[in-house]
Amino acid sequence: MNTLSYRDPNTRWNRHFWLYAALIFTGGLLLRLYLGTQFRGYIGDQSLFVDWMNAVHQYGVRESYLYGKDQNYPPLFIFILGLYRWILGGLGITASAGNLSMKILPIAFDMLSLAVLTLTFKKLSSGKRLVLLAVLSFNPGLLVDSAMWGQIDILHSTLMVLSTVLLLCNPLLAGVLFSVALLAKFQAIVIVPVIGIVLLRQLYHRRFHATLLFVAGLMMAILPVLLYFAANGTLGTMLSNAYGSAVNMYPQLSLNAMNIWYHLLGDPGTSDATVLFGIVTYKMFGLLLLAIAVVGVAAYLLLIKEIRIPSLLIAGAAVNLAFFMLPTEIHERYSIPALLFLVLVPFFERKWMYAAITFSLTTYVNIAMIMSTGSGGDFGAEEGLSRIGGEHGNFGGGHGASFSMHGSGLTNDLMYSMGISIAMIHIVILLWVVYAMTREILDGRKKRS
Repeated sequence: MNTLSYRDPNTRWNRHFWLYAALIFTGGLLLRLYLGTQFRGYIGDQSLFVDWMNAVHQYGVRESYLYGKDQNYPPLFIFILGLYRWILGGLGITASAGNLSMKILPIAFDMLSLAVLTLTFKKLSSGKRLVLLAVLSFNPGLLVDSAMWGQIDILHSTLMVLSTVLLLCNPLLAGVLFSVALLAKFQAIVIVPVIGIVLLRQLYHRRFHATLLFVAGLMMAILPVLLYFAANGTLGTMLSNAYGSAVNMYPQLSLNAMNIWYHLLGDPGTSDATVLFGIVTYKMFGLLLLAIAVVGVAAYLLLIKEIRIPSLLIAGAAVNLAFFMLPTEIHERYSIPALLFLVLVPFFERKWMYAAITFSLTTYVNIAMIMSTGSGGDFGAEEGLSRIGGEHGNFGGGHGASFSMHGSGLTNDLMYSMGISIAMIHIVILLWVVYAMTREILDGRKKRS
């Protein structure tokens, strides 16, 4: 079934769906507001957001790329910050890093994502949709990223999910949403292999209209933005800052992501330009591993009999998990898109439930451990290289923050050991994803033979 719509029987869940949904939604909102007041979050990111908000207020969106401090996010995100600054100004509130004023925006996008995803997957029964809403409302990995840290990774992650699953029933809207995702965070580019293979399959079956509609939707959203910046000569600066700077900004094996480079295949603080063997550097080897993973995801989408919603979610989870695990220079929060795809899969394929639960918990631990190093005083207030590498007592802070427990009561050795354990669990999850996808292909071929 390629549609997201489904007529649910008149069950007890269906009759009282909106009441239960409102209760769960309210619970998720209250929990986020509580966490937002209890944790300062990552001060480095929030301080930059405040600077960018003020730059937009003073210079406008376009010129803010000329004068804003280290402004390296795409224009949609910058526009949202400027709009939020305008709203706060109208209310007489001054945004300040470390307090609730810098958590309201991430919390608002969290709640918007919960509502949109619950309404999008109408194929699910009312009972499953309520469980989905609860899983998204109380998922520890999502909570720590927004309400606790103060980031808005849920925005581009949700847009990546929507642009992927809507390919089958509304390619025009899928194209629009994908371009919006790119305008929010360059990391959205990771989903391109999945979208590309689906469109290639449709072209092979002579369904040209779907590809044309997707491209039209892509251009509808992105062209006006490009023309807007080109009109006053800031297009080059915006592209360089928002997209070009994403490459080689932190040239080390891992920027706090507990992946294969986290003290497993090397010291995470090592420069990824270091030669691993022959003429191959660590960075080249990581990109090679990612390319192999992308080929594997492409093979999965090409070899399965029919591409359905679960297939797209599985492919999206796999390619985003590979991006988090295999290349160098990866942040701890780059796991959020993989997490969002992964928690959606079990609602169609139950065997994925344990992987989703485990990754939710490990994502929380990874992000929370790093957040603790940049949540107090002036820690994390300046951008710079992580100190995750070196001796394991010198635990990473992610943005120039050396390790600080802030009263956590944990030792550096324990945190180091926990990080290694989380990295190994992530490897197991990645291998299980490969196994599950391979098994699905083989089972499908066996049924057809």
